[in-house]
Amino acid sequence: MLIREIKPNDAENLVNLIKQVESESQYMLFESGERTIGTEQQEKRIKAMKKEGNSTIFVAEEMRN
Repeated sequence: MLIREIKPNDAENLVNLIKQVESESQYMLFESGERTIGTEQQEKRIKAMKKEGNSTIFVAEEMRN
């Protein structure tokens, strides 16, 4: 498994993950379908977070052979 900091090109996968978790869990701030953030907005958030330098998101990737 590879653990790394998020990159702007991870935005689409992050949006999809958030939507999936919200659809499967009853303990999220938003109900399924309520969140309206898209890939472009998430990419901008990731870039802004990296520019500020005081927080990050880590991505865990399964290594494929």
